[in-house]
Amino acid sequence: MGDKVAEAETMILGKVANDPDAGKFILKLKDEFQAASLQYLRSTGNFPEAGADDSDDDMVFGDDFDCDALEDQAAESAEPEVIPSKEFDAKQEKALKKVTKAGGKRGVEIEGAADMGGLHCFSTYIEEPNGDEWLLLEALKAMNIVCAPDEEERKGCSGHICKSVYSTHVENKHMSYIVYVPKDQQEKVDLKGWFEAVNKAVM
Repeated sequence: MGDKVAEAETMILGKVANDPDAGKFILKLKDEFQAASLQYLRSTGNFPEAGADDSDDDMVFGDDFDCDALEDQAAESAEPEVIPSKEFDAKQEKALKKVTKAGGKRGVEIEGAADMGGLHCFSTYIEEPNGDEWLLLEALKAMNIVCAPDEEERKGCSGHICKSVYSTHVENKHMSYIVYVPKDQQEKVDLKGWFEAVNKAVM
């Protein structure tokens, strides 16, 4: 099982190291993480079955899902508790800027995909944190930046969408991962249950 690094009201952060003696290989674990994440969402009715047609019963995705309404609810809700950022040294500041830029861009991509497909949960990979758990946290925060629809250069914009995000070290020495569920969706999507499912997959 991976290690829980930090936890807050809307997010849980974890990390696992490459350990051949224990049979832990990051190249394999990242695939198992993604598979476990999607399987958990499907088992709880929060992601469509592969190849399944939308139906009237599938109220959380497809044409019946009102993504705009969910975004409005998230914007109006109280500021949730988040995992505090780490203080980065001067050497890490360059990496932080790169990660923040990539996270903001990925957030816009997630928002667009949600609008098109009616999805409210995503599981995605991001390269730039290079497996560092604290940089991954900053990438998630950048994905969740609140922005107006008419902004010229949009960044983030996906704070209303549930996410599991993971990143691996360039030499596959370790992998970090984070699960995020907005406060107003936690009756529908179990933050701890989702994290436990993916954390168990990387044991």
